[in-house]
Parts: sequence; C-alpha cells; structure tokens
Amino acid sequence: MKYLITFSTDVGKLVPAVDKMLSSVNNTMAGFGYHEKMSITSTNIIPPLIMTVARELNVEEKATFEKIIMAHMLNAFPNVDLTMDSFEPYTEPLPEAEHTEHQE
Repeated sequence: MKYLITFSTDVGKLVPAVDKMLSSVNNTMAGFGYHEKMSITSTNIIPPLIMTVARELNVEEKATFEKIIMAHMLNAFPNVDLTMDSFEPYTEPLPEAEHTEHQE
C-alpha cells in the first residue's frame, strides 16, 4: 500500500524578495481601503512524498504518521509556513517531471 503526501507553503515566508513585494502590494492596497492580505502559496516547492507500508493504515496510525512527518518537516524547514495538504492512497503515477525512480 502506498500513500501520496503533499505539502504547500507560503512563498513569502520562504523567499524574502517575495515577502517584500507582497508587503508593498498589501500596503498599497490598504491605501485604497482594501485591507485583505495577498499571499502566494505554492504546492511545488516541496516535492510530494510517497510512503510505502505493508497494509492500509487505520485512522490512528495515519494520524500518528502525519504528526511524525510534520514534526520532521517543520524541524527541517523551521522558517517556512508549511501545511500538509494531503495524505491519501497513491493510485496513479506522478507526471514524469515531478518524480524520479531510484534504480540499482
């Protein structure tokens, strides 16, 4: 059984130049009376993970894996606003540009 795990991140918190541009846009818009904040979220900065397990996970096991994976990801990327978007059964291959196979 395989699971596909995907993430998204706020690009402004990852790339200082993007954060500066977003601040400028948001300040300009506030001057026009628009107080909503623009942000840019990407799902392509951190590649998807494919996790292989011997059997389908039950709800508790899946929740445990989600916590462990997020703890490691947040530790690896401490200054990134990271969200796990999905942790779903993997049924179709990713497009070739999005993954590589390791062969020995």
